[in-house]
Amino acid sequence: MIVDKMRLLYIVVLSVAAHGLFLLKHVSGETSPRDVERALEEALKHIRGLTYSAEKPDIEEATQNLTVAIQDLTSAVMNNTQMIAAALGDKEPLDGGQWPERTKCEPPFFPVRSECFYVNRYKLVSWAEAREFCKGLGGDLAVPNDVNTLRATLLDKFPEDEYKSFWIGAKESGAEGSWVWVSTKPFQTKDWATGQPDGGNENCVILSRDDYPPLHDSPCYLNTLFICERVLRLQQ
Repeated sequence: MIVDKMRLLYIVVLSVAAHGLFLLKHVSGETSPRDVERALEEALKHIRGLTYSAEKPDIEEATQNLTVAIQDLTSAVMNNTQMIAAALGDKEPLDGGQWPERTKCEPPFFPVRSECFYVNRYKLVSWAEAREFCKGLGGDLAVPNDVNTLRATLLDKFPEDEYKSFWIGAKESGAEGSWVWVSTKPFQTKDWATGQPDGGNENCVILSRDDYPPLHDSPCYLNTLFICERVLRLQQ
């Protein structure tokens, strides 16, 4: 089992190194965007091959997780490659047609209708720390168009998660009972869960997986998970 894990790690490291090498060569004009795409596809084949041949349940689960990670890496590198190609004046798109004008959520963000979200499911932090983390990703705490749709997405994508509460981008401002989003979007009282807000030193807002509607007030210093949002960017 240890040998299998080492072999798996070795291939992943080589794959990531190859990605960086191809990207650097493309910047210097020695490799085309299509070469980068082919290299990434080959890396995925290696990882998937290990997954299919795995005999141990723990190895199979590990390779499946790595497949997802490499797929995210593939998307991120391809997005960056397109931007590099455009900056270098390369007018040939990866699909052989025209450079598309589209909106796309870049990893680690994923689409929910017309919005891009990232769900932190591992790091427990305060509301202020969560907001700083989201800003570091080029976004902010989530201000969803519809909080119930976001809740439904959590239940669908992460049905087995232990943690049920997530910071989002709303808090109390000024007078008691005056709630605002970090954006200019109006705060809807219909989004509060039954019995919420219940007052006290609870000045920040969490989204609960267990309630419909899902919003609760909570102490801002509480350490919990969080959801970030980044505005969709036009890619050309």
